Amino acid sequence: MIELENRVVEESSSEKQEEYEIIIENQRGAFLLGTGIFSDGLLYAWDPKAWCNEAGEEVGAGLSEAQVPNGKWEWEWSTWYIDMIGDVDDQGWMYNVGFYRTGWHGEYKAFRSFVRRRRWVRKRVLKRARENNETKTNKEVTFSDENIYTEEYVADDVDENTVFDLLRQCNIDRTKLNLIKKFLTTSERRDWLKENVNKVESLLIFNKSKEELKTMIL
Repeated sequence: MIELENRVVEESSSEKQEEYEIIIENQRGAFLLGTGIFSDGLLYAWDPKAWCNEAGEEVGAGLSEAQVPNGKWEWEWSTWYIDMIGDVDDQGWMYNVGFYRTGWHGEYKAFRSFVRRRRWVRKRVLKRARENNETKTNKEVTFSDENIYTEEYVADDVDENTVFDLLRQCNIDRTKLNLIKKFLTTSERRDWLKENVNKVESLLIFNKSKEELKTMIL
């Protein structure tokens, strides 16, 4: 059980980063010797489904079948919790004469508690930006490698300006260094790198990559 006293929802631009998914459990009661016995098996055809969302739409046969809305989301909480906010009993139930009536109350009262419901809550969040960035980087690496390892980019007639253009199109240091290695096929090109090493170095991100670049002109 959990008391959600402060439901803070963070937003980034127009898209919310986290949400509390709410599922409502509904049951109808029967009375045996003055005692209410509740079950979803006693629900009438016009009653809400045993498990539904706040809009009254059925969500399946139980919490185990509830899923995040789409692939952009993932569960932050590992399980569902009973919402203990408001007038509820010690199990989170609210009682009423009928499902479509006002006046829900948290104490079972004879002849005023023919139905009951409770809310289950689970927090979901947008998938981490880190994961999205990793996926994007992997795609970029594949694309860059496929192009730079072709003969077109390492042919003898490729000039220095073309190399700079290609370096700017690359997304990661490793791909840039591979391109430079393939370009340095003559002593003239090595001399060119010595003269422009600072300019080429500015296109690299990591210090280790910059050190490797300098070893190419030794």
